[in-house]
Amino acid sequence: MSKYSLMKNGNIKITLKVKLTRQSGRTRIFDAQEKKIDIRTVAAFAKARRWQQWIDEGRFSSTLELAKHLGMDSSYIARTIRLNNVSPRIVRSFINGTAPSGLSLTKLIQPLPASWEEQEKMFGYQMV
Repeated sequence: MSKYSLMKNGNIKITLKVKLTRQSGRTRIFDAQEKKIDIRTVAAFAKARRWQQWIDEGRFSSTLELAKHLGMDSSYIARTIRLNNVSPRIVRSFINGTAPSGLSLTKLIQPLPASWEEQEKMFGYQMV
């Protein structure tokens, strides 16, 4: 079972047992139950949280200033920060390796409904 926590420095600490496998020349990461962890998306969630925290703390006044500091495109920074609005249930599913197979970072950085329930419906999560 994986677990995660927000550290004081804004990073997200993720603890899980993993298995590394090579497929088609690429290293894949699976958790102990053979669930595929989408590291790229999990890392994007972590960046979004860290960057938003830097803006909230006043280290940077805007996404434009942050982008200049990081040497990145400001629209990339803004799209990534928008991940902070994704439903916690969806975020957990990526961390736990249980996200629906068709759901990708590309879909999550698009404008989404503000309602977490609507997001979950949109991506096929069962309502509880």
